[in-house]
Order: sequence, then structure tokens, then C-alpha cells
Amino acid sequence: MSNDKNVSNYGSLVLTRSPGQSIQTVDYEGNLITFNILEVKGKQVKINVLAPKSQQIYREEIFTKILYENDGEIPGTKYKDDLINLNSNL
Repeated sequence: MSNDKNVSNYGSLVLTRSPGQSIQTVDYEGNLITFNILEVKGKQVKINVLAPKSQQIYREEIFTKILYENDGEIPGTKYKDDLINLNSNL
């Protein structure tokens, strides 16, 4: 959430992609990040993420673990999720 608890400030995009197709975005530093759909088998999708080596990319469960272990922050970044602290008190 990056210091912003208001989810209405975020957009959403739902896409349908097939193997061999991709999704692209640009990070805040102007680096191109490409998500290539490699394979679809049943309920699993194999995705290749092509990004600068300096770009930190995590599976959701690892990202959440890092946030909880670091009081809602990703070390070495400006990312801060204040909702982690709120949720941990439930």
C-alpha cells in the first residue's frame, strides 16, 4: 500500500493471456518489466518475469513474511505497509 491505506487510489486491470503472450509495465525508475506467460496446465500458470537484477520480485507468501518480520517494511526500499501492523493486532 506504500503509506496509503485508501485502496480507492489503486486501479485494477483484468487480462486474459495465452502462452507466448506477455504483460509489460514500467517501474518508477523507468525500467521495463515483462511478464511472459510460458505455460498453462490446469489451474497452474508458469510465468517468467524479466526485470533488472536490482528489481526485487517475491512470491506473495514470501513478500508477506518479509513484511511481518520487518514491521511492515521491505528492507532497502521505500515500501511501507501500515496495514500489516493493523492486521497483526486482530
